[in-house]
Amino acid sequence: MLFFMHFTGTMDHWDSALTDGFPEDRGLVRKLILVGSVPTSREGTASLTPEAEKIFGSDYDPADEFLLRVFVTPSEGSQAAGRKYLEQQRTRKEIRL
Repeated sequence: MLFFMHFTGTMDHWDSALTDGFPEDRGLVRKLILVGSVPTSREGTASLTPEAEKIFGSDYDPADEFLLRVFVTPSEGSQAAGRKYLEQQRTRKEIRL
């Protein structure tokens, strides 16, 4: 099973329609591949690009605008899909630890 997660993500950032079934199907997962994960920053780790510094140095109100800027393309359709995704994430009723 292969999952990609953004740098600030946790299991709670996945769509609950997908993750709520994990406990039932746990026996089917034999391997887990972590993509894009890195150890804690340390000497020699690359710094942010100028583009990233501009994005992460800006203020966003509401905070959803940050998520949409970083993880969704600027097209109208993509932004609408991103907003729909964020709404779906707020439908979770159960807190996971």
